[in-house]
Amino acid sequence: MTDSESNPAPEQAQSDAPLDTREALIKLIALAKGIDQGQNAGLEAMGMLREEVAAVHGLLAHLIEILTPAQPEDEGPSLRDLITLMIQQQREMARLLKELAAAVGRIETHLGTAVTPPAVQKAQ
Repeated sequence: MTDSESNPAPEQAQSDAPLDTREALIKLIALAKGIDQGQNAGLEAMGMLREEVAAVHGLLAHLIEILTPAQPEDEGPSLRDLITLMIQQQREMARLLKELAAAVGRIETHLGTAVTPPAVQKAQ
């Protein structure tokens, strides 16, 4: 094997570089399109899920309305009102717990007392 066969000429190596770059760019564009399509599909699925949840909520409210007799005002709130209030309270509690967990994490980070995961402690 001669030296010219084992080592390509500098001109040939330079001409292959733009080709490799173009191929990499084409692959990157195809990957980005795939990611974009996946995100669009996820957004559509989320929209359909929201519609389904709203429909189920409406059906549940209608079912409660049918099953519970009309109450006079002096007997207190209806079952529908109580369930709606309970759902609102649960949502608010979940939101407050998320805020609390985030605040605790920020405080621990600020004080430098953040707890390291058990796997990291064993490695030390």
